[in-house]
Amino acid sequence: MTIVFLDSSTLHSGELDLSPLSQHGELVTYPTTSPEETAMRCAGAHTIISNKVVISEETMAASPELKQIISCATGVNQIDTEAAKSRGITVQNVAGYSTHAVAQHVWSMILSLASKTHLLDRESFKWPDYPIFTTLKYLIFEVRGKTLGIAGLGDIGQAVADIGKCFGMEIISWSAHTLPGAL
Repeated sequence: MTIVFLDSSTLHSGELDLSPLSQHGELVTYPTTSPEETAMRCAGAHTIISNKVVISEETMAASPELKQIISCATGVNQIDTEAAKSRGITVQNVAGYSTHAVAQHVWSMILSLASKTHLLDRESFKWPDYPIFTTLKYLIFEVRGKTLGIAGLGDIGQAVADIGKCFGMEIISWSAHTLPGAL
C-alpha cells in the first residue's frame, strides 16, 4: 500500500515524526505540491493525505488504486467529496483537533484589539518619558458587559462563546443548525 502526503510542511517544519505512518504502507512525503504536480504524485497511491492541496475528480481518475483520502484539517473543502463518494473512496478528516487553539487565537486577537496592545507595544519604550508613564492616546475598552456576535456554533464557535461568558459578555449567535439568539 502506498501513502502519499502531499503537503507535510503545512503541519510542521521538521519536528514532527511521520514515520509511524509507514506502519500502514510505503510513505512518500512532499513538503509542498503544486496543482500541476498533484495528479502525477498521486498516481499509484492507495491513500492520499492533504491539508491544503486540492484533490479533484481528475486526480482521483488518475489514481485508480485510491481507496482513502485524509484531510489534515477539520474540513474537507479541498477534496471533491462527491467524486470520492461516486468512486467509493473514503474521505476522513481530523475534526476537533484545533478547537482550543483556534479559540485561544480568536481571543488573543479580540483582547489585542480591545486593549490596543498591538499599538501600545510599539511605543512602550517611550513610556518612561511620558509624565504619567504611559499614553492615553489609544482608546481601550473592557470586554465585560459587551456583546459578542458569533456566526457558526460548531465546536470552535462554542469554545469562543464559552470564553466570552467567562469574561462576562453577552453572547449572541447564528448557526445554520440553530435559530439566532442569545446563549
